[in-house]
Amino acid sequence: MRLFLLKQRAGMVLSVVLTGIALTWVCNASVAAEPQPETVRETHGDWAIRCSAARPGDCYMVQLGYDAAGNPMAEFSLVRFGEGRQAAAGATIIVPLGTALPEGLALSVDGGEVRHYIFDVCTPAGCAANIALPDAQVAALKRGARANIAFVPIASPDRTVSVSISLSGFTKAYEALR
Repeated sequence: MRLFLLKQRAGMVLSVVLTGIALTWVCNASVAAEPQPETVRETHGDWAIRCSAARPGDCYMVQLGYDAAGNPMAEFSLVRFGEGRQAAAGATIIVPLGTALPEGLALSVDGGEVRHYIFDVCTPAGCAANIALPDAQVAALKRGARANIAFVPIASPDRTVSVSISLSGFTKAYEALR
């Protein structure tokens, strides 16, 4: 009988803990979903540096990528990490809803090595891949002229959408994030 009560109590505790975690996640997600006011602090080439209006030191660099018809098809944003971390920077690439998630996202610089990433989340704003960029990848972006983002639309699984991102001003924008 004592073992039964211990198991029942452990089950109730686990249920309460999981419910608390779920509520925390839902509350944090709703707070994160609220758009926060931002300002463009400066631009470098084709890159803008945006900062939180509430915390001016909380900044990231960003650029939109367009298709041939001028429609925005990707957003490439990047934050710089402090020294001594495994990754030098973190990037978030957002593409439109209706993207074939299992196909993931491909990123290359100047036609070089293609790296594949998975999508982490989709929101009404689009589907996002969060990427940790080591020093070597940041260096490739600094040296490059163009980055290419490729993904597959779910409505046309035999077609790949490629979006070109200019790297003009990338190095200056990256250095300005210090």
